[in-house]
Amino acid sequence: MRCLITTIEKTNNLMIAKSQRVVEGLRITIGRGTDRDIQIADEWVGLKHATIYSGKSSVQIRASSVTGIIVNDRLCRVSRLQPGDVINIGDNNITVLENFDETLNESFDLNLRIEAAAKRELIEIDENRYKTSLKKTHLISKRQTSWVLFVSLILLGLIIPLIFFVSPAKMETLRNAPLPDDTIWSTGKLHRGHSFMGDACENCHQSAFQSVENKACVNCHSSVQNHLDERHAVADLNEEDCAYCHKEHQGQNNIIRQDEASCIDCHEDIKDFDANSKLADVGEFGDAHPNFKVSLLVPTKNPGDQLQNFHWSVTRTDVNSANLTENNFLKFSHKDHLTKEGVENETGAKEIMQCNSCHQPQLDGGIMKPIAMEQHCSRCHRMEFDPNNPNRQIPHGEPKLVILTLKEYYSRQLLEGLTDATNRTQGKRQIRRPGASPKKTKNQSQKEFALEWAMQQTEKIAADLIERKACVSCHQVSVDESQPLAKRWTIKPVKIIQQWYPKSQFSHRRHETMQCIDCHDAVESESSENILMPDINNCRDCHGSKDDDSKVSSSCVLCHGFHGKNEASRNNEEIQWKP
Repeated sequence: MRCLITTIEKTNNLMIAKSQRVVEGLRITIGRGTDRDIQIADEWVGLKHATIYSGKSSVQIRASSVTGIIVNDRLCRVSRLQPGDVINIGDNNITVLENFDETLNESFDLNLRIEAAAKRELIEIDENRYKTSLKKTHLISKRQTSWVLFVSLILLGLIIPLIFFVSPAKMETLRNAPLPDDTIWSTGKLHRGHSFMGDACENCHQSAFQSVENKACVNCHSSVQNHLDERHAVADLNEEDCAYCHKEHQGQNNIIRQDEASCIDCHEDIKDFDANSKLADVGEFGDAHPNFKVSLLVPTKNPGDQLQNFHWSVTRTDVNSANLTENNFLKFSHKDHLTKEGVENETGAKEIMQCNSCHQPQLDGGIMKPIAMEQHCSRCHRMEFDPNNPNRQIPHGEPKLVILTLKEYYSRQLLEGLTDATNRTQGKRQIRRPGASPKKTKNQSQKEFALEWAMQQTEKIAADLIERKACVSCHQVSVDESQPLAKRWTIKPVKIIQQWYPKSQFSHRRHETMQCIDCHDAVESESSENILMPDINNCRDCHGSKDDDSKVSSSCVLCHGFHGKNEASRNNEEIQWKP
């Protein structure tokens, strides 16, 4: 089918622009889509609105859109086309002309002229023409239909599942049958932690048409601890329904209530519930949350104890307290290790260190792993003591272990003949005659001399390592010359707390997009006594209350858990209570 399409458009200066083109094909497509033969850019027009095709004896147009088409002011879906017919689609009129075009002096199978309609006309449609009621079917009335549907719903959705619900042994039979069972009562998917239960609703719903009771939860979660000890003034809070905070059938990703209203109800005026509480009042994080309290280890010792026998206790203090320091007995400067020029490594080259050179989060992405000398420091801070044997190092431990290692090393070195006794003793008597084997010179006096020389070397090297080169670089060392060699040096034990904010839960993994220095001002820290933990204002740069659209909405459960760490468990298991 050859079709001549003449398009008439009005320009901005009201001039008329005319264009003609010939389209050949089995059909002519009309619509808003760019692949249509006649594209009409109008939101009222469907992407595939209509199709014109040649029948056996006439040309016809068929609507592809549910809105239909208007031919000669009549809404229809299919219509024959004759010269003089006007098709209204959107804001355009398509007029069917005579097949012979005088301008081109040529005849076509179809001749169409497209021009913008003067005004969109609203066609009145007889609504009753397309309405069909149950009454017209002469089969059933509206009332009868309503009763049939109501009884069917009650029977299928309530009675049948309820009959089998009271008989759990038969419920499995119903679940395998093509009939509705109790699973149609479910309001949504289970949390992924409970999805293993499948359709066994009775595991939690032990009574029909009642909320899940706490005893059903404790059957599995027996070790979950209470919020407060039973001896606390408001211990009745432990009897709160688990379902009050844990909403099931809300999807697979979250089961914990996220809003903070239930927490603030008590903690906003905590003294109203417990007059003896030492907790501060807490509101929304953005403007009513107190500053963070950091946990610090405090060393104490009983009178008469040796210096290294410390007892460590934990104290919690406002992180912004004046002159706040941590007495961990460690000598360390972050500034020296994070210098831009780098530090000298084991090869003698300059190496620029980063925070993650030493600090690595645990597998769960929470707190950092402990720092260990053997893993993080020994690569650069080597414990070698003999230039002739640089691969031999003393162990990182107590002074008596260092002394024992040195004593064994020099004793064995001398007795095995690996040391030139003449050079070592500067003219003193030799251990053996020239050319004599070690076995022939191992008499009692030589052994005593070897032991004496080994102890002299041990004392000399130990003093050099502990007091000047190795130990004193990072540790606080005291010397008592009146004590025997094994007890002469005392090194204060290093103890660094692992959780600065144990009352909260924090994930370094969720903050990987940030730099360490955004929260920890370590670059200028010259002492390990400095507290490098962020305060609440640092967190408020990104975190805010629920109504602050410019920040991360941070409710109580984002950082705090409800179930205590030191309280009795839900199954009454005895756990030591800490007031």
